[in-house]
Amino acid sequence: APPKPFPSAYRGATEIRPTVDRAELPLAIRRILPEIEITSHIYASDPTLRMVKIDGESRKEGDRIGEQYHLVGITETGVILDFQGYRYRLEIIEDWQDLNSGS
Repeated sequence: APPKPFPSAYRGATEIRPTVDRAELPLAIRRILPEIEITSHIYASDPTLRMVKIDGESRKEGDRIGEQYHLVGITETGVILDFQGYRYRLEIIEDWQDLNSGS
């Protein structure tokens, strides 16, 4: 069955935190972030054509990933994830380029 979207109440009704880089998340949150593996990334100007493969499953913007993640957006260089109300950018294209260049 396709993943269900998060209910709007999930976002923590009182405040929307700004989107930050993963390294800017509070240490306590970074320590408990579940590992995810992104093996494919397709960005298009049309949001309906954007897709990433996370932990072996194709995902679109708005998808729920397990019980704790929400795929907020797919950007030209990565994804925006929400974990327990904390939104953060995960830049994957840069990481892949670093791997391919041997740095």
